[in-house]
Amino acid sequence: KFKEFMSRQTQSIKRRDHHIKDARRATTPNFKPTINPRDRNDTSKGDFLERLSRDVANRKNKESKALQQPGKDTDCTFKPKICPQSKQLRPRSTYELSRGDSVRRQSLQKAKQLKSEQEQIENATFQPELSKYTEKHGTKSLLNLSKDPNEFLIRYKTEQTKKQLQRKEEFKRREEEEVAECTFEPKTISCPAYIKRIAKSMQVVKAARKLNQNNSSTNNLDNRPLSTW
Repeated sequence: KFKEFMSRQTQSIKRRDHHIKDARRATTPNFKPTINPRDRNDTSKGDFLERLSRDVANRKNKESKALQQPGKDTDCTFKPKICPQSKQLRPRSTYELSRGDSVRRQSLQKAKQLKSEQEQIENATFQPELSKYTEKHGTKSLLNLSKDPNEFLIRYKTEQTKKQLQRKEEFKRREEEEVAECTFEPKTISCPAYIKRIAKSMQVVKAARKLNQNNSSTNNLDNRPLSTW
């Protein structure tokens, strides 16, 4: 009976393993996708990145052409009556209807503004009357921006530098005056001898510690492995 029991167990284990193998074989993908002949022919035109860049370029080209073409809507059935000359004109694209109108409007506004400014300049005919002293001695403007604008800038920078130096001197003079009024001198006493000995010993310890740190860092630099490159 024991042998029969063991044989039944062995057979059940074999059947279970067989079922597991069949289920695994049925669920495991074979990694062989099915593609149509057109896509199979397209794979010979380059790798994946090249095909992807080509598809993106084609899509952008189609979108730009669609924007340039006039829009067509099946719901819009209105047909205005126009003259034969207008029928021969090319229909405007969506870009021309949206962006083109705003650009043309801005250009017209700018042209009108320039024209108005030019008219204002033409009407400005005022000429001041100079005194006889100015005409006699040839007095010139201090700014002289029309002939040499750089001279005004250089003079302005020089004056600013001079004023800054004067401010610094005035600030220094005031500080000296304030310090001159400070006549307080505190009375100090000499430290005890044992405090001086403690301070001196601490200075010696700090100097020795610093020297040991410098020596250890030098040894580490000497013992480091040489670079292989």
